[in-house]
Amino acid sequence: MSTIRLVICLILWMVVTHSMAQSNSVLSSGNWYKFSVKTDGVVQINYDLLRQAGINPDQIDPRNIQIYTGQSGMLPQANSKPRKSDLTQIAIQVTGQQDGHFNTNDVILFFAQGPHRHQYNLQKQIFEYENNLFTDKNYYFLTIGTEAGKRITTRESITGTHPLITSYQDLGFYETEKYNLLKSGRQWFGEQFDASTTATIRFEVSDILENTQVKLVSHVMAQSITPSSFTVAYNNNTVLTQALEAIPNTRYGVKGIVKADTVVLNSTAIGASTSLNQDVRYQFTKGSPGLSVGYLDFLLLTFSRKLAMRSSQIIFRSAESVEAPSAAYEISNATADMQIWDVTDPEEVIQQAFTQTSGKINFATPSQTLHTFVAIHPAQLAPPAFEGPVLNQNLRGSTAPELLIITHVDLLAEAQRLATHRQQQGIAVAVVTVDKIYQEYAGGKQDFTAIRDFIRSYYLQPGSALQNVLIFGRGSYDYKNRVFNNSNFVPIYQSRNSLSPLETYSSDDYYVFMDENEGEWLESPAQPHTLDLGIGRLPVKNIAEAGIVVNKLIEYDTQSAGAWQNHILLLRMMVILIFIIRKPTNWQPM
Repeated sequence: MSTIRLVICLILWMVVTHSMAQSNSVLSSGNWYKFSVKTDGVVQINYDLLRQAGINPDQIDPRNIQIYTGQSGMLPQANSKPRKSDLTQIAIQVTGQQDGHFNTNDVILFFAQGPHRHQYNLQKQIFEYENNLFTDKNYYFLTIGTEAGKRITTRESITGTHPLITSYQDLGFYETEKYNLLKSGRQWFGEQFDASTTATIRFEVSDILENTQVKLVSHVMAQSITPSSFTVAYNNNTVLTQALEAIPNTRYGVKGIVKADTVVLNSTAIGASTSLNQDVRYQFTKGSPGLSVGYLDFLLLTFSRKLAMRSSQIIFRSAESVEAPSAAYEISNATADMQIWDVTDPEEVIQQAFTQTSGKINFATPSQTLHTFVAIHPAQLAPPAFEGPVLNQNLRGSTAPELLIITHVDLLAEAQRLATHRQQQGIAVAVVTVDKIYQEYAGGKQDFTAIRDFIRSYYLQPGSALQNVLIFGRGSYDYKNRVFNNSNFVPIYQSRNSLSPLETYSSDDYYVFMDENEGEWLESPAQPHTLDLGIGRLPVKNIAEAGIVVNKLIEYDTQSAGAWQNHILLLRMMVILIFIIRKPTNWQPM
């Protein structure tokens, strides 16, 4: 019996210990260094970059180098959708680590994902692309651990005869974010067609296969009180006309009409397979005299290319590969110093073994599912950008207060002064800056859902005391600071609709939708949600303005100016009530 009790106690201790370990952020201990990338691909950190980051490479054991990252792309809005619980470690390659010293010619290599997300839809045979609303960078965190870090493993090429893959699917995407017509909502538009009515988008893409499909997705918008249209040409071949209806010439009518089309083209017919560049020209035809302006939203191309090395690295996947249980790949214009990585799971990268003869690389792998690979010249890779050191923090291990104040580091002093005042009133208060929330809940990227997820983690704590949330700092419809003198200290939720004055909005309510079935907050049709906590904002734009507001709040609580402080709202209600009761019989609302 005593043995059974001992085993039970041991199991309980292990469960509790594991639970406690999971509740703390990996950033709670150790020294951390933050790097950024803008696009997908393999990057390298060398001896000099480590020194630039403040690390002495001569004093570290390279076998303990670890790199972490957050969730790729934007966080899902729906509370029920899965997401990372913290930064997670990725597999990396550290050349020369075997001797336990990081020498001047040693490098760290890892596959990094940019801030935007794309994937190939096998069923539709087309790429899908999600532009990140909040940032044009993704972040990676380096630390020197106390144990060996995760490393890329090697997979041998399978033997036998397999279908040969010599081509792959690639994409071209173009979107600039310049105009938000109503200064509300999250949709921005790019090139404006007004004084100039033409624009050409060039993709430097060669080796497109002959007689294969090129799929063009075009999203345009027109703000025109009369019908207008776009004509789209590919390499001087007209391939699409997008007609747009007129908008109502009224104050509260919709301010723009969006048109989305997908066309399937033949690569040979449009000259794609014989050109080193792919030019897509837009021609906007204005309506009758009066307001008529066109905008390009985005352009997406999907095409098939010859599998060949043309630069320091290529990322490739082949829809043809899944037609058989296994596939053999052949890459031309290749050299023996190259490496092939399977990056289908970007955090569990596998180095693929291959053979190289006569300028070609060959390897074979199972292909029941679509795999994504990257072929690299290791000596030619670019570095990530060093962003700075990251101080230790542990929001995940903290206890929920009664009042949570979320602010920006530039406004922290005044937010803390307000918190001190509330604490003197007997209220438990915590002040947290958005940068810390982003580090733990969004991998360093700005994302309003990270703020909601952080608040929700407090709300879901057993016996949580959290009752109210105060946002301390102004928000903006411009998350990326494109507008001059923009103030976006703590972002505010923006609607998907950006063109209808009566349907576009911003709201902090999103931050306190805590139920499991909430968060997506659909707009068409409207999806009702409920507020589970009190939420408010002090939209201050600078530290001086914040000081004035905090002074007023403290003075209101500590200095008596008369009975009106407690009765003004009641008096106003009484006046309204009396007015309603005594309204004349011929009264009509204005």
